[in-house]
Amino acid sequence: MMTGTALMFIGFLNVFLSISGGFEINAVPLLIYFGGVAVWANAVIENPTWRYSVMISAIVIGLGFFHYGEVLFWHKQVVFWSTVVLVMYFMFREPKQPDR
Repeated sequence: MMTGTALMFIGFLNVFLSISGGFEINAVPLLIYFGGVAVWANAVIENPTWRYSVMISAIVIGLGFFHYGEVLFWHKQVVFWSTVVLVMYFMFREPKQPDR
């Protein structure tokens, strides 16, 4: 879980800095980000259907960016705001209590 979170953070940081700084990035930060999403989903999501759906989606999106070769401004915006929504969801979600 920590490895996936770290990869997502490293990729997100590059996307965030390119949005705020106004410079272009290539597909490598998004490959790191979506690779982190796949690793994180494998460690965190318990339902196998959702786990493998998220993993396959992240891998396909990452390979799509690799094949396309460039990252447009709206791509960065989608990644930014979807990450914000994901973090907000887990920030306000009640953790499950272990059975005693």
